[in-house]
Amino acid sequence: MPAQFEGFAYINIDNPMAAWNVVRSSFYSPSRLPELEQSGALSFSMADLLQDGNAARATAEFRLEDFRRRHFPNAVSRLTGIFLFDDVDSAAKVWDNDAWGAHFNTKYLTDVGVSADYSSRLDAVWITMMRNDENILVEGWEKMAERYWSGEPASDQPIWERIIEGWVTIWGTDLKIRALEEIKKFWPQSLPLLGVAANSASIGSCDGAIVPFALRKNDLVEISYYLRMVDAKDPVFCGRLRHYLETGGEKVCKLGPLGENSVLPDFSIYSFERQIEDISLIW
Repeated sequence: MPAQFEGFAYINIDNPMAAWNVVRSSFYSPSRLPELEQSGALSFSMADLLQDGNAARATAEFRLEDFRRRHFPNAVSRLTGIFLFDDVDSAAKVWDNDAWGAHFNTKYLTDVGVSADYSSRLDAVWITMMRNDENILVEGWEKMAERYWSGEPASDQPIWERIIEGWVTIWGTDLKIRALEEIKKFWPQSLPLLGVAANSASIGSCDGAIVPFALRKNDLVEISYYLRMVDAKDPVFCGRLRHYLETGGEKVCKLGPLGENSVLPDFSIYSFERQIEDISLIW
């Protein structure tokens, strides 16, 4: 049985793709996808980290992943796991901290319901200690990585982050409302499709979520985004969705009927590349 608990997550809804998943009300780690769809899939958390960082940051994350695979294979991967906090004190310690990024402030913070198949509780302070100001791993980082993946605190002021494989449900109504306003600005003609995405999530489907995928190009990794619409091809699922729309009452998300004017959101301008040294370590 998955572990159920409350958590806290920072979600940058200025990113319209993240805003889409917030309005959908839930998002998941790639481990929840069918096995054939998992190859190359990243968590949104890691895609954001790689986008906000640089080539050195990406290389550091891939080397840390190689270390985890060799020494701590049962720990949840930073590349595919969802980052959140399970105590508000740790969540508060990163507010407006430049080392964490601009979106770690209260306007992006929401409480979430977590259904975790697997989770690792780790002191994020180790990550900042392993890298210098240019995001390059410092000498002796492997010893710190061992203590990080072991779950040890780095000091008497730990910042406990939880990395999970599983499903997260957005509870913060205010964040959803603001996220919807972002979608109206970027993709107003896609609102009916977003309604389908939200209702699909309500009946336990991964359909309608935006998923980041990594594709290797020599020593580069290209991150692109896709809208999953797989279950929609299944007549049994379509029957379940139709039943929910007819019986769900106020729980049903209504953002307009699908029609000729409905269009897919355009993700093409959000793709990006990062150079990864020693990419062959894990790819």
